[in-house]
Amino acid sequence: MCLIVSCLVVFKFQSKAAPPAQAQSAQIETQRADASPVAVPEPSPKAVSFYRSTMLLIAVVILWNLVILVGFLFTGFFGQAAVMGRKGWPEMVFLLRDLCTAFSLIYFLLLLPLIYYGRFILLHHYDLSNQSFARWLYCSVQGAAIVLISGLAAGWIPFFVIKKSPRHWWLYLGC
Repeated sequence: MCLIVSCLVVFKFQSKAAPPAQAQSAQIETQRADASPVAVPEPSPKAVSFYRSTMLLIAVVILWNLVILVGFLFTGFFGQAAVMGRKGWPEMVFLLRDLCTAFSLIYFLLLLPLIYYGRFILLHHYDLSNQSFARWLYCSVQGAAIVLISGLAAGWIPFFVIKKSPRHWWLYLGC
């Protein structure tokens, strides 16, 4: 009932506010006839330098992420999860919590130099920020904590689905 009323209200306001279709098309044609190309200024050398530095930093961050993930994969960091997972559901939940926390902290610490360069040094070099180091560090740690907490809050859902439906979990998680 609320949906119907809200749709009627929206359509009523739209019908009052919108001019007739012929008036709209005439107005658009007038705007097209009056339109001239917009002059786009040439980028400054400082802007081009910032763009190139940012693109290089993005490429380095992508490669560093791959190196970190391959390092976690081949060092057997998550190998104990397979062994501990056979014990039962409650132990698995605590193990996943501990592993995800450790992974997030190690990942954040390994990315911290690039984050520092990209979000503090580079922005200060091009006069795009006046944030103090203490404030930058506080915001970075706060962001990492938010990612960790939200990951822990939602990370157990796939495992719960796998436990409840071992044959069709891929279908439910794929949707």
